Amino acid sequence: MFMHRNWRKSGLLEKMAEQAGKRSLSNLTIGPVLTWNNDKIKAHIDAILELEGTEVLFGGAPLKNHNIPACYGAW
Repeated sequence: MFMHRNWRKSGLLEKMAEQAGKRSLSNLTIGPVLTWNNDKIKAHIDAILELEGTEVLFGGAPLKNHNIPACYGAW
């Protein structure tokens, strides 16, 4: 998502963080990514983070304590 710096003052990111914080495997609001594995996801995130001014606001790490096969993404 691209955001103009003035939008940071609106509270949008806080609202998004609140919603993202509710997601989990236990309530089925997070699931496997069927088209990419974790290695591909990490490489993509790393490439994006090389752009000036980019940042990961929530998540940004593989899921833990799951039984999703390694051929799928679990991020």
